[in-house]
Amino acid sequence: MSNFIVPNTFVPGTKAKAQEVNENFVSIQNELNQKAEKAGNSSQTFLVANATEDNHAVNKLQFETSLNEAIENVNNVISCLSTPFVVERGYTNSSGNPAFMTYSTGTLNFRVNNNATSSYGPIIAVPANNQPKFTVTSVNSINMSSYSNGAYNVFLKSNGTAYAYKNTIYTQKAAPASPTNHTIFVNTSVSPLTAKIYSNNAWVDFNDVFLGTVTVSDGAITKIVHNNLNDNGLNVNRKNQSIVITSYTSSTSGYRIYSDGFCEQWGFNSSATARNTSYAISLSKTYTNANYNIQLTPKHNGATGEAKSWGVNNAVAVAANKFYIISNAYGDPTTAGVYWRTTGYLASGQY
Repeated sequence: MSNFIVPNTFVPGTKAKAQEVNENFVSIQNELNQKAEKAGNSSQTFLVANATEDNHAVNKLQFETSLNEAIENVNNVISCLSTPFVVERGYTNSSGNPAFMTYSTGTLNFRVNNNATSSYGPIIAVPANNQPKFTVTSVNSINMSSYSNGAYNVFLKSNGTAYAYKNTIYTQKAAPASPTNHTIFVNTSVSPLTAKIYSNNAWVDFNDVFLGTVTVSDGAITKIVHNNLNDNGLNVNRKNQSIVITSYTSSTSGYRIYSDGFCEQWGFNSSATARNTSYAISLSKTYTNANYNIQLTPKHNGATGEAKSWGVNNAVAVAANKFYIISNAYGDPTTAGVYWRTTGYLASGQY
Protein backbone atom coordinates (compact mmCIF):
# COMPACT_ATOMS: atom_id res chain seq x y z
CA MET A 1 0.00 0.00 0.00
CA SER A 2 1.38 3.46 -0.93
CA ASN A 3 2.20 6.04 1.75
CA PHE A 4 -0.25 8.85 2.39
CA ILE A 5 1.03 12.33 1.39
CA VAL A 6 -0.64 15.57 2.52
CA PRO A 7 -1.30 18.02 -0.32
CA ASN A 8 0.43 21.04 1.29
CA THR A 9 3.75 21.41 3.13
CA PHE A 10 4.94 24.35 5.21
CA VAL A 11 8.33 25.94 5.82
CA PRO A 12 9.20 26.75 9.46
CA GLY A 13 9.09 30.47 10.26
CA THR A 14 6.64 31.34 7.48
CA LYS A 15 2.92 32.03 7.67
CA ALA A 16 0.54 29.25 6.61
CA LYS A 17 -2.64 29.99 4.70
CA ALA A 18 -5.83 28.89 6.39
CA GLN A 19 -7.11 27.35 3.13
CA GLU A 20 -4.01 25.14 2.77
CA VAL A 21 -4.22 24.04 6.42
CA ASN A 22 -7.89 23.15 5.96
CA GLU A 23 -7.04 21.21 2.78
CA ASN A 24 -4.57 19.12 4.76
CA PHE A 25 -7.13 18.39 7.50
CA VAL A 26 -9.79 17.41 4.94
CA SER A 27 -7.34 15.13 3.17
CA ILE A 28 -6.37 13.40 6.44
CA GLN A 29 -10.02 12.99 7.40
CA ASN A 30 -10.84 11.38 4.05
CA GLU A 31 -7.93 8.98 4.40
CA LEU A 32 -8.98 7.94 7.92
CA ASN A 33 -12.55 7.37 6.76
CA GLN A 34 -11.24 4.73 4.38
CA LYS A 35 -9.55 2.78 7.16
CA ALA A 36 -11.22 0.42 9.64
CA GLU A 37 -10.69 0.90 13.31
CA LYS A 38 -7.86 -1.27 14.59
CA ALA A 39 -10.23 -3.23 16.91
CA GLY A 40 -12.73 -3.73 14.11
CA ASN A 41 -16.33 -4.89 14.17
CA SER A 42 -18.66 -6.88 11.94
CA SER A 43 -19.73 -3.87 9.85
CA GLN A 44 -16.34 -2.15 9.29
CA THR A 45 -14.12 -3.11 6.40
CA PHE A 46 -10.56 -2.58 5.35
CA LEU A 47 -9.67 -1.19 1.96
CA VAL A 48 -11.60 -3.99 0.21
CA ALA A 49 -15.12 -4.37 1.62
CA ASN A 50 -15.87 -7.90 0.34
CA ALA A 51 -12.93 -10.24 -0.18
CA THR A 52 -13.06 -11.98 -3.56
CA GLU A 53 -9.36 -12.62 -4.15
CA ASP A 54 -6.67 -14.25 -2.03
CA ASN A 55 -4.85 -10.96 -1.58
CA HIS A 56 -7.93 -8.99 -0.51
CA ALA A 57 -8.50 -7.90 3.06
CA VAL A 58 -11.52 -9.26 4.98
CA ASN A 59 -13.79 -7.80 7.59
CA LYS A 60 -14.17 -9.25 11.06
CA LEU A 61 -17.45 -11.06 10.30
CA GLN A 62 -15.96 -12.80 7.27
CA PHE A 63 -12.93 -13.85 9.30
CA GLU A 64 -14.99 -15.25 12.21
CA THR A 65 -17.33 -17.13 9.85
CA SER A 66 -14.45 -18.79 8.03
CA LEU A 67 -12.72 -19.66 11.32
CA ASN A 68 -15.85 -21.27 12.77
CA GLU A 69 -16.36 -23.33 9.61
CA ALA A 70 -12.76 -24.54 9.78
CA ILE A 71 -13.13 -25.53 13.47
CA GLU A 72 -16.36 -27.44 12.72
CA ASN A 73 -14.69 -29.32 9.86
CA VAL A 74 -11.75 -30.29 12.08
CA ASN A 75 -14.09 -31.51 14.83
CA ASN A 76 -16.05 -33.61 12.33
CA VAL A 77 -12.85 -35.19 11.04
CA ILE A 78 -11.64 -35.96 14.58
CA SER A 79 -15.04 -37.40 15.46
CA CYS A 80 -15.00 -39.71 12.44
CA LEU A 81 -11.53 -40.95 13.38
CA SER A 82 -12.84 -42.29 16.70
CA THR A 83 -13.17 -46.04 17.19
CA PRO A 84 -16.44 -46.93 15.39
CA PHE A 85 -19.37 -49.07 16.55
CA VAL A 86 -18.67 -48.51 20.25
CA VAL A 87 -19.95 -46.75 23.34
CA GLU A 88 -17.19 -44.25 23.99
CA ARG A 89 -18.41 -43.11 27.40
CA GLY A 90 -21.17 -44.02 29.85
CA TYR A 91 -21.82 -44.64 33.52
CA THR A 92 -19.33 -47.03 35.13
CA ASN A 93 -19.21 -48.80 38.48
CA SER A 94 -16.52 -48.54 41.15
CA SER A 95 -14.35 -51.01 39.21
CA GLY A 96 -14.46 -48.86 36.08
CA ASN A 97 -16.67 -51.29 34.16
CA PRO A 98 -19.70 -50.08 32.16
CA ALA A 99 -22.92 -50.13 34.17
CA PHE A 100 -25.31 -47.87 32.24
CA MET A 101 -27.88 -50.68 31.84
CA THR A 102 -29.84 -52.12 34.75
CA TYR A 103 -33.11 -54.02 35.17
CA SER A 104 -36.08 -54.55 37.43
CA THR A 105 -37.96 -57.82 36.80
CA GLY A 106 -38.75 -57.61 33.05
CA THR A 107 -37.90 -53.96 32.44
CA LEU A 108 -34.55 -52.79 31.11
CA ASN A 109 -33.55 -49.33 32.37
CA PHE A 110 -30.66 -46.98 31.61
CA ARG A 111 -28.48 -44.96 33.95
CA VAL A 112 -28.04 -41.76 31.96
CA ASN A 113 -28.39 -38.07 32.75
CA ASN A 114 -26.90 -34.75 31.65
CA ASN A 115 -27.34 -33.14 35.05
CA ALA A 116 -24.00 -31.86 36.34
CA THR A 117 -24.92 -33.06 39.84
CA SER A 118 -25.73 -36.57 38.62
CA SER A 119 -23.08 -39.28 38.72
CA TYR A 120 -24.56 -40.97 35.65
CA GLY A 121 -23.73 -38.46 32.91
CA PRO A 122 -24.58 -38.91 29.20
CA ILE A 123 -23.92 -41.85 26.92
CA ILE A 124 -21.52 -40.95 24.10
CA ALA A 125 -21.40 -43.40 21.21
CA VAL A 126 -19.67 -43.67 17.84
CA PRO A 127 -21.49 -45.39 14.93
CA ALA A 128 -19.87 -47.07 11.96
CA ASN A 129 -20.17 -45.86 8.33
CA ASN A 130 -17.93 -42.84 9.01
CA GLN A 131 -20.73 -41.19 11.02
CA PRO A 132 -19.84 -38.67 13.77
CA LYS A 133 -20.25 -39.58 17.42
CA PHE A 134 -23.50 -38.70 19.20
CA THR A 135 -24.45 -37.86 22.78
CA VAL A 136 -27.72 -38.85 24.47
CA THR A 137 -28.91 -37.64 27.85
CA SER A 138 -32.16 -39.60 28.05
CA VAL A 139 -32.93 -43.20 27.03
CA ASN A 140 -36.30 -44.97 27.08
CA SER A 141 -36.89 -48.10 29.18
CA ILE A 142 -37.68 -51.38 27.41
CA ASN A 143 -40.41 -53.65 28.79
CA MET A 144 -39.19 -57.15 27.89
CA SER A 145 -41.69 -59.12 30.01
CA SER A 146 -43.47 -60.40 26.88
CA TYR A 147 -40.28 -61.33 25.01
CA SER A 148 -39.60 -65.02 24.36
CA ASN A 149 -36.82 -66.68 26.31
CA GLY A 150 -33.30 -66.12 25.04
CA ALA A 151 -30.51 -63.59 24.60
CA TYR A 152 -31.17 -60.20 22.98
CA ASN A 153 -28.77 -57.62 21.58
CA VAL A 154 -29.51 -54.06 22.73
CA PHE A 155 -28.93 -51.08 20.42
CA LEU A 156 -29.08 -47.30 20.74
CA LYS A 157 -30.09 -44.66 18.18
CA SER A 158 -28.65 -41.15 18.07
CA ASN A 159 -32.02 -39.74 19.25
CA GLY A 160 -31.83 -41.75 22.49
CA THR A 161 -34.15 -44.58 21.43
CA ALA A 162 -33.10 -48.01 22.70
CA TYR A 163 -34.41 -51.33 21.35
CA ALA A 164 -33.55 -55.05 21.40
CA TYR A 165 -33.29 -57.72 18.69
CA LYS A 166 -32.76 -61.46 18.99
CA ASN A 167 -30.29 -61.33 16.13
CA THR A 168 -26.71 -62.12 15.20
CA ILE A 169 -23.87 -59.63 14.75
CA TYR A 170 -21.25 -60.84 12.27
CA THR A 171 -17.90 -59.05 12.52
CA GLN A 172 -15.96 -60.30 9.53
CA LYS A 173 -14.63 -59.50 6.04
CA ALA A 174 -17.52 -60.87 3.99
CA ALA A 175 -21.29 -60.69 4.39
CA PRO A 176 -22.90 -63.85 5.84
CA ALA A 177 -24.23 -66.17 3.16
CA SER A 178 -27.77 -66.70 4.49
CA PRO A 179 -28.77 -63.71 6.64
CA THR A 180 -32.10 -63.47 8.41
CA ASN A 181 -34.08 -60.34 9.17
CA HIS A 182 -32.17 -57.93 11.48
CA THR A 183 -28.85 -59.73 10.95
CA ILE A 184 -26.03 -57.19 11.34
CA PHE A 185 -22.81 -57.35 9.34
CA VAL A 186 -19.81 -55.29 10.50
CA ASN A 187 -17.46 -55.22 7.51
CA THR A 188 -13.81 -55.38 8.60
CA SER A 189 -12.43 -55.43 5.04
CA VAL A 190 -12.78 -51.65 4.66
CA SER A 191 -11.41 -48.72 6.65
CA PRO A 192 -13.19 -47.09 8.35
CA LEU A 193 -15.37 -50.14 8.87
CA THR A 194 -19.02 -50.16 7.86
CA ALA A 195 -22.11 -51.72 9.43
CA LYS A 196 -25.16 -53.06 7.59
CA ILE A 197 -28.45 -54.54 8.73
CA TYR A 198 -30.45 -57.04 6.70
CA SER A 199 -33.94 -55.64 6.24
CA ASN A 200 -36.60 -56.44 3.61
CA ASN A 201 -34.19 -58.79 1.81
CA ALA A 202 -31.49 -56.15 1.40
CA TRP A 203 -28.43 -54.81 3.24
CA VAL A 204 -28.84 -51.18 4.38
CA ASP A 205 -26.59 -48.88 6.42
CA PHE A 206 -26.82 -49.44 10.18
CA ASN A 207 -25.98 -46.22 12.05
CA ASP A 208 -27.00 -47.34 15.55
CA VAL A 209 -24.62 -48.66 18.22
CA PHE A 210 -24.46 -52.00 20.05
CA LEU A 211 -24.75 -51.64 23.86
CA GLY A 212 -24.66 -55.24 25.08
CA THR A 213 -26.83 -58.32 25.60
CA VAL A 214 -29.81 -59.07 27.83
CA THR A 215 -31.07 -62.55 28.74
CA VAL A 216 -34.82 -63.08 29.28
CA SER A 217 -36.33 -66.09 31.02
CA ASP A 218 -40.07 -66.50 31.69
CA GLY A 219 -40.78 -62.79 31.37
CA ALA A 220 -37.95 -61.65 33.63
CA ILE A 221 -34.49 -60.32 32.81
CA THR A 222 -31.90 -62.59 34.40
CA LYS A 223 -28.62 -61.25 33.04
CA ILE A 224 -27.01 -58.17 31.45
CA VAL A 225 -23.66 -58.15 29.66
CA HIS A 226 -22.33 -54.72 28.70
CA ASN A 227 -20.17 -54.28 25.66
CA ASN A 228 -16.83 -52.88 26.87
CA LEU A 229 -16.32 -49.15 26.37
CA ASN A 230 -14.35 -48.19 23.25
CA ASP A 231 -14.12 -51.82 22.17
CA ASN A 232 -15.65 -53.28 19.03
CA GLY A 233 -13.39 -56.34 19.08
CA LEU A 234 -11.15 -54.77 16.43
CA ASN A 235 -9.09 -52.48 18.62
CA VAL A 236 -5.58 -52.27 17.16
CA ASN A 237 -4.15 -52.70 20.63
CA ARG A 238 -5.77 -56.13 20.68
CA LYS A 239 -4.35 -56.97 17.23
CA ASN A 240 -7.88 -57.45 15.87
CA GLN A 241 -8.62 -60.31 18.26
CA SER A 242 -12.21 -60.93 19.29
CA ILE A 243 -13.07 -60.86 23.00
CA VAL A 244 -15.11 -63.10 25.28
CA ILE A 245 -18.58 -61.61 25.83
CA THR A 246 -20.33 -64.50 27.61
CA SER A 247 -19.12 -67.57 29.47
CA TYR A 248 -20.59 -70.32 31.63
CA THR A 249 -19.00 -73.11 33.67
CA SER A 250 -20.51 -75.82 35.85
CA SER A 251 -18.32 -78.63 37.15
CA THR A 252 -16.90 -80.30 34.00
CA SER A 253 -19.09 -78.54 31.39
CA GLY A 254 -19.39 -75.03 30.05
CA TYR A 255 -19.08 -72.71 27.08
CA ARG A 256 -17.31 -69.50 26.07
CA ILE A 257 -18.71 -67.09 23.44
CA TYR A 258 -16.63 -64.49 21.61
CA SER A 259 -17.64 -61.13 20.15
CA ASP A 260 -17.50 -62.41 16.55
CA GLY A 261 -19.88 -65.32 17.27
CA PHE A 262 -17.19 -67.97 17.72
CA CYS A 263 -18.00 -70.44 20.50
CA GLU A 264 -16.30 -73.30 22.31
CA GLN A 265 -18.36 -75.79 24.35
CA TRP A 266 -17.12 -78.67 26.48
CA GLY A 267 -18.36 -81.37 28.81
CA PHE A 268 -17.85 -84.83 30.27
CA ASN A 269 -19.92 -87.97 29.68
CA SER A 270 -19.49 -90.46 32.50
CA SER A 271 -21.98 -92.90 30.95
CA ALA A 272 -19.80 -93.62 27.92
CA THR A 273 -18.19 -96.84 29.15
CA ALA A 274 -19.62 -99.64 26.99
CA ARG A 275 -18.31 -100.79 23.62
CA ASN A 276 -20.43 -100.12 20.49
CA THR A 277 -22.97 -98.14 22.49
CA SER A 278 -24.02 -94.76 21.09
CA TYR A 279 -24.36 -91.81 23.44
CA ALA A 280 -26.03 -88.45 22.64
CA ILE A 281 -24.19 -85.23 23.48
CA SER A 282 -26.58 -82.27 23.63
CA LEU A 283 -25.08 -78.79 23.29
CA SER A 284 -26.12 -75.74 25.31
CA LYS A 285 -25.63 -73.46 22.31
CA THR A 286 -26.66 -74.16 18.72
CA TYR A 287 -24.08 -73.74 15.96
CA THR A 288 -24.79 -72.22 12.55
CA ASN A 289 -24.77 -75.70 11.00
CA ALA A 290 -23.42 -79.21 11.62
CA ASN A 291 -19.94 -78.38 10.29
CA TYR A 292 -18.32 -77.66 13.64
CA ASN A 293 -15.22 -79.25 15.16
CA ILE A 294 -15.59 -82.16 17.63
CA GLN A 295 -12.83 -83.54 19.86
CA LEU A 296 -13.03 -86.54 22.23
CA THR A 297 -10.59 -87.55 25.00
CA PRO A 298 -11.17 -90.69 27.15
CA LYS A 299 -10.65 -90.47 30.89
CA HIS A 300 -8.63 -93.51 31.92
CA ASN A 301 -9.28 -95.41 35.13
CA GLY A 302 -5.97 -97.28 35.06
CA ALA A 303 -7.36 -100.59 33.80
CA THR A 304 -5.00 -102.75 31.74
CA GLY A 305 -5.83 -102.80 28.02
CA GLU A 306 -8.15 -99.85 28.37
CA ALA A 307 -9.27 -98.41 25.02
CA LYS A 308 -7.74 -95.05 24.15
CA SER A 309 -10.03 -93.78 21.41
CA TRP A 310 -13.65 -92.85 20.89
CA GLY A 311 -15.26 -91.45 17.79
CA VAL A 312 -18.33 -89.65 16.52
CA ASN A 313 -21.03 -92.13 15.53
CA ASN A 314 -21.30 -91.52 11.79
CA ALA A 315 -24.37 -93.73 11.64
CA VAL A 316 -26.33 -90.85 13.22
CA ALA A 317 -26.28 -87.45 11.51
CA VAL A 318 -24.54 -84.66 13.38
CA ALA A 319 -26.97 -81.80 14.18
CA ALA A 320 -26.23 -78.16 14.92
CA ASN A 321 -27.05 -78.77 18.60
CA LYS A 322 -26.33 -82.49 19.08
CA PHE A 323 -23.94 -85.28 18.09
CA TYR A 324 -23.44 -88.94 19.06
CA ILE A 325 -20.30 -90.72 20.21
CA ILE A 326 -19.42 -94.40 20.11
CA SER A 327 -16.49 -96.52 21.32
CA ASN A 328 -13.78 -97.85 19.06
CA ALA A 329 -14.71 -101.38 17.98
CA TYR A 330 -11.24 -102.68 18.91
CA GLY A 331 -9.81 -103.24 22.37
CA ASP A 332 -11.42 -102.93 25.75
CA PRO A 333 -13.42 -99.64 25.77
CA THR A 334 -13.91 -99.60 29.52
CA THR A 335 -13.06 -96.10 30.78
CA ALA A 336 -14.17 -93.76 33.51
CA GLY A 337 -15.87 -91.52 30.94
CA VAL A 338 -15.12 -89.31 27.95
CA TYR A 339 -14.30 -85.59 27.75
CA TRP A 340 -15.63 -83.77 24.69
CA ARG A 341 -15.06 -80.32 23.18
CA THR A 342 -16.62 -78.52 20.21
CA THR A 343 -15.75 -75.26 18.42
CA GLY A 344 -17.58 -73.30 15.73
CA TYR A 345 -19.72 -70.25 15.00
CA LEU A 346 -23.13 -69.83 16.65
CA ALA A 347 -26.48 -69.54 14.94
CA SER A 348 -28.65 -66.41 15.06
CA GLY A 349 -29.96 -65.56 18.53
CA GLN A 350 -27.43 -67.72 20.40
CA TYR A 351 -25.26 -64.81 21.64
